[in-house]
Amino acid sequence: MTDDEIKVLWRLEQDEDEWPPYPVESIWCKQIATGRFKLLNVPYFAHGVAWGDVVTAVEDGGGLWFEAVIQRSGFVTLHAYCKEPAQQLALRDWLKARDCIVETAFDGKYWALGIPPAVPRDEWEGFLTRLAREDGTGLEFDVASAPGDLRPLST
Repeated sequence: MTDDEIKVLWRLEQDEDEWPPYPVESIWCKQIATGRFKLLNVPYFAHGVAWGDVVTAVEDGGGLWFEAVIQRSGFVTLHAYCKEPAQQLALRDWLKARDCIVETAFDGKYWALGIPPAVPRDEWEGFLTRLAREDGTGLEFDVASAPGDLRPLST
């Protein structure tokens, strides 16, 4: 990482099963102006933000904490759990062919996906729905951030 790249922190709400497994997520960002940061990672757990979004953050207690999204990148953030190797391969091939950003955790079974604006929603949603139906047990996904699903930007 370079000097202008820093981790911005997001507070996460855990459910009764303590998911996500952490109360805070840190995401690598590039400082583009005072208090303004561009996401350089796909969020693993945070909702409402995507790779390339520009956010504001404020110093609090020794860390920089997410405050608001001020510019959307157009990317979609998906979180997926895929445990079957054959489904993982099919998913990885599909994503690679569309220049998607892929980050994995938990032994490659948990995926944070950045879908570029050029990939239509019906295409990625249809593919993931078919893959989940074909597999039956090894793929689950949720939409963590999609431009059409989000409330207006804070100013």
